[in-house]
Formats: sequence, structure tokens, C-alpha cells
Amino acid sequence: MASLITKTDFVRYTQCPLYAWLWKNRPDLREGYHNSRIADQGYEVEKIAYKLFDGQDVSFQAEAKTGKYLARADILKNDDGKLHIFEVKSSTKKKTEHVPDLCFQLNTFRDAGFDIASVNLILVNSDYVFDEKVGLEIDKFLKIENLTEEIFKKADGFRLEMEQAHKVLTNEKEPSVTSLKKTFKYPLPPKFAEYYWKDIPEFSIYDICNIRKNKLEALASRDILRIKDVPDDFDLSDPQKLQVQLTKEEKSIVDRDAIKNELDSLEYPLYFLDYETINPAIPFLDKQKPHQQVVFQYSLHILDEPGGKMRHVEFLHTERTNPI
Repeated sequence: MASLITKTDFVRYTQCPLYAWLWKNRPDLREGYHNSRIADQGYEVEKIAYKLFDGQDVSFQAEAKTGKYLARADILKNDDGKLHIFEVKSSTKKKTEHVPDLCFQLNTFRDAGFDIASVNLILVNSDYVFDEKVGLEIDKFLKIENLTEEIFKKADGFRLEMEQAHKVLTNEKEPSVTSLKKTFKYPLPPKFAEYYWKDIPEFSIYDICNIRKNKLEALASRDILRIKDVPDDFDLSDPQKLQVQLTKEEKSIVDRDAIKNELDSLEYPLYFLDYETINPAIPFLDKQKPHQQVVFQYSLHILDEPGGKMRHVEFLHTERTNPI
């Protein structure tokens, strides 16, 4: 059983203690797992960010370790004895999960004896436009957001949760939680997902549309897991109540008049379009922005008249040029 927890362990813990424990202590459930394309993009952006600090006194993946915690800063800059943390993200703006991430780093580095002067995020600039004649302009592609004031103010508030996370994640016993996390940023490995959801029945409370964590916890704490067992007077939105009612009655609602009116409003020729896109964080096509959706393929079926013969046209872009 590992005695240390990492920043990634802690961020997973803030999402769901069981999820974090299984990921850390049951590697067998991740058999055959590979990083997602999004995660791989993050590593590529990080390598590019290193070039912002050419010629400066910096350490990459600088490590801080205490008796309980291990943190690695993507970039640690030494500026006349003052240390500055830079965390690289492939997103275009600060996200909720970035705060516990940075607070864990700050607390760990401080406890390990480092005097941290600032905490910063390096993000992708969504307004940047790639010019193939110039190439990737790193100082324009990336932007630095100084979060020192916010993280310094919030860091101590995460210390208790860090202690709890260490206690749970280094325990040999699998933790029990009030409710599971409904969705994750990246898909769970198949074996992992099967185990994580093993006690959840079909048509469960987790299938209720747009249900919030506090509602899930309120139901799960009463051992209510099936939609059919949700009390009629439980506080839900109107669409959620309708879903629960129809599930209990094993019915569905089909507005045939609305469907007919919609179909009657269509004018020939009819077009049936399917297309595929890419949205890389690092643009490589002329006039492309970071994360911009770029269509590179389509398949189009055309019906010119009622009862007519369906026509088909298609397009696949195979060159390294902008297909738009």
C-alpha cells in the first residue's frame, strides 16, 4: 500500500473517494488502459510551454515530497531566489478542478521547505490564429494567468481535505461513499466502470436527467437506487418528475402531432448529412484556432422527391491543408 498521495490522487479524491481509491489501489481494473487523445494533447502543450522559458533558471517536473504528499510542478522558475510555480493546461480557461490541483501543489511545496512567491496557470489562447507561413508562435499561442492571490487565500482551506484524502487512499480498505460520481471527464476503462457501477441497478437514479449531486446523495442515503423507488413527493424538476413517473408506469410519451407537423414542414430535396471533425488543442492548419472544430469528411444522401431514388455524395480531405 502506497504511503504517499500525489496531486492527481487528490484531485480524483475531490471528485469521488471511491473512484480515487480504486484508481490508486486496483491497477488490475485499468488493464489495457491508455491515455485519451485529450490527455496526450495536454502533454504536447506542456512540451511547447517549456520553450517559453528558454534561457531562464527553471526546473521541469520539479518535485516536492513530504511524509504524506508528493507534488510535481510542470515548471518551477527561480527568479533571484524567488520560486514561481507554473502549471500547464491545454484548456483555454481556468476550470474548477484547477483550484484543488494548485492548492495541493502550493501546500506540498511549502511543507517541503520551498518558499513559493507565485502560482500561475499556462493556458491556451483561444483567440490565437495559426499562420502556416509563420509557424506556431508560442508566445501568442499560450497565455499566463497569475492565480497567486486566489491560491494563497484558498490553500489552507484544503489542508483538512488533503489529510482526509491521505487517510482514505492509503487505507487497505475500499471506502464506502454516499453516492457515486455520475460522469467523468474521461471514459472509465471497461473493467473499472463495471466494478464501479456493480451495485447500481438498471434504470437507476443516476439515469435521471440533469440530477445534481445533492439529490443523488439524498436518495442514496435512504437506500433508494431505482427510479421506481423515488418517492412521488421528492423534490425534482418537472422534466425529472415526468421521467420518474413514466419509468414507474413503464410508459412513454410520443407527440405524434408535433412529429407530423415537423415532417410536413420539410421541403424537397431532403438532405441527410453526416460529418466528422477534428479539434486539436495545437492548431496546424492555416487560419485555424486552438480547439476549433474543423470538418474534414462528410457523407451526404439526397432525396429529390417523395419516393425518388436516394443520391449520395461524399468528401474526404486527405491533404495537410485547411479543408474548410
